[in-house]
Amino acid sequence: MTKSLRLNRLALLPIIAFLILAFAQGAVLAQSAIPQNASAKPYAEGWECDRGYEVHGEVCVAVKMPENSFPSQSSYGRVWECNYGYVVRSEQCVRVDVPANGYLTASGDRWRCERGYRQVDNQCEQVVVPDNGYMTDTTFGNGWECARGFRKAGDSCNAINVPRNAYISESTYGPGWKCGRGFKAEGNSCREIVVPVGGFLTDNGDDWKCLRGYRAYSTECVAVKVPDNAHLDYTGQDWECDRPYIKNFDACKLPEALVVRAQ
Repeated sequence: MTKSLRLNRLALLPIIAFLILAFAQGAVLAQSAIPQNASAKPYAEGWECDRGYEVHGEVCVAVKMPENSFPSQSSYGRVWECNYGYVVRSEQCVRVDVPANGYLTASGDRWRCERGYRQVDNQCEQVVVPDNGYMTDTTFGNGWECARGFRKAGDSCNAINVPRNAYISESTYGPGWKCGRGFKAEGNSCREIVVPVGGFLTDNGDDWKCLRGYRAYSTECVAVKVPDNAHLDYTGQDWECDRPYIKNFDACKLPEALVVRAQ
């Protein structure tokens, strides 16, 4: 190593020492800039108040918490939460008033009625189940439903009068029954559907349609008369001319231009 190189390295030592000292002083200043009851942010620059304190200018001031509350983990907005069994009202923690036959929910800030009771205003009233009814777990309505074969009528369950060739439906609307396949409702009875020749029952079984090649006319299925040079259309209940023929009343004819060309 040459003498000049050694001299250059020795000249750099004061500069390096100065930089180390400046860095150390900066770290000390940064630490001293953190106010009491605060800590440096773990994953970002700056600081944040400790739990139970909130920022006021450049200092951390103890949070004034109401009775029956505790400091929350949040550093924004309200920094306290109410204890279990209390709810926030006007920045105070008010005890949740649970009525008889009620219980606090898991969140601890509201209540529900026990099974067999339903909420009416701020009380839990006993559910009275009528004959042919059963209790439900729903918190809405009157707390009970009618058994299959019965319909609600006020506070009672009345038997559904099912006509011949019908069955009880699951729908809560209508008469409570539906006609069986091959029958159609007429008033309070089920009329048998008469399927004409060339027809078939629809998928839901409450009406009929004509087969392809037939057209519905009143109570019958009439065969579609397809003229020469024509075919059934996509509906299967009418016809259209083969190309290049065009419709002319009940027949198919060639266009004039093609007739002249053929001659």
